[in-house]
Amino acid sequence: MLVDMDRPILRGTAVTGPAVRERWLIGVPFRPDAARVVWMYYVVDEARDDAQAVRVAMERANSAQERRVRGGVPVVTEGIEVRRIRLDALGHTILDGCW
Repeated sequence: MLVDMDRPILRGTAVTGPAVRERWLIGVPFRPDAARVVWMYYVVDEARDDAQAVRVAMERANSAQERRVRGGVPVVTEGIEVRRIRLDALGHTILDGCW
């Protein structure tokens, strides 16, 4: 059974156009060696807000499959990049903010 917190956030009105789902781009860094940082990016569209989007991305990043891809290297939890994905009035994709 779905409860309000499980429903995707839809934005839109008669003035702004059709409702669209909130989507987030979450950048998660990891260090394969001491000399470099590699970023993995996750698009999250099932989150209500930025905090939930980060939790979902971290769950994906820490999955067994993703850990194998990284050679077992853990992700870095500080410095995560959080951006909201939206469309402007002309339909161009825009990345809002950077936390």
